[in-house]
Amino acid sequence: MTDHPKTSTSAAERQDGDVPVADPVSDPVETAWRIHSAIMDWMGKVDLKASFTLTLDAAVLAGVIALSTDGGLLAGLDGLSRSLLILGLIALSASALSAVWVVVPKLRAVGTEEKNFIYFGNIRNRCCAEAVQNDLMSKPVLPALAEQLHRVSKIAWSKHRAVQVALASVAIALFLLVMSFLTK
Repeated sequence: MTDHPKTSTSAAERQDGDVPVADPVSDPVETAWRIHSAIMDWMGKVDLKASFTLTLDAAVLAGVIALSTDGGLLAGLDGLSRSLLILGLIALSASALSAVWVVVPKLRAVGTEEKNFIYFGNIRNRCCAEAVQNDLMSKPVLPALAEQLHRVSKIAWSKHRAVQVALASVAIALFLLVMSFLTK
């Protein structure tokens, strides 16, 4: 019988009599920390995407300003062209606001210390290191970790959705700005 690398069989199931190797993922606390690390990694990546989008927004805005000066390609627009320019700037603003929302830290209100004693915002309110040590030694970690996973998952989801809005908005803005020039 061949074991899957991530699973192990009981001694009764094993044909060769070897003692099964403990599966490091079978520890729920270890599994929860691995999931937490993955979520934090994803949030770091989405923050980078939001920063990229903000840079793109700034570049597009700088281009619009430069092209809107006297004699520029976007100077003196009227009618449909002007409306498309305004709509493009509104879409660009939506992109920037969505991207900024992603990178602004999401801190929780005080008052969740008992339920989630592993959150850094709660740890900072403890009187001393000994109190934190006491929490870690006397309270089960898994419920607090599960609470933390639930909260950071909601934050990660909302950040990813906001980056989708930001990227779609900047694409729409670019389209509208180009159209404002082409309909001149």
